[in-house]
Amino acid sequence: MQIRNIHMDVVGWIFFGFFSVLVVIGLPLYIILIIGSIIKVIYSGFSLPAQFFLSVVYLNLLFLLCLLSTSIPVFRKIYYVFPWLLPFVKVLSIDAIVIMISFWIINKGFESNIQLTHIKCILASIFICIICRFFQCLYFKYRKPIALGGRNE
Repeated sequence: MQIRNIHMDVVGWIFFGFFSVLVVIGLPLYIILIIGSIIKVIYSGFSLPAQFFLSVVYLNLLFLLCLLSTSIPVFRKIYYVFPWLLPFVKVLSIDAIVIMISFWIINKGFESNIQLTHIKCILASIFICIICRFFQCLYFKYRKPIALGGRNE
């Protein structure tokens, strides 16, 4: 019984190191790279469907790691060691989804060669980012879902 606990702690700490480095560096880097891709689409005038696919795959892997870290008790210890990591993951995950939706809208808009469609998609993308950020702020202000422990975990 004691060896099993030691084994699970070792697995938890290995996951802890991998997850913390990947999330703390990966989520902000992911958002910066997607914004760079959006700028590249706007300046080039052409959509980037392959880059969009790769960014979706990377985002799904990050969300799988986040799901594992919150659902398995051994991996959940990371949030008790670093209490700031849970709000960080939640806020940046929502931001990454919003940026991904904006990238998808701009990609779809730049599939055509009509200048008016390009402008509409850029404005729609900016509008969606502002509206989603507003609702995210309201949600975190009134619901307070980022606390560890209690009923909001």
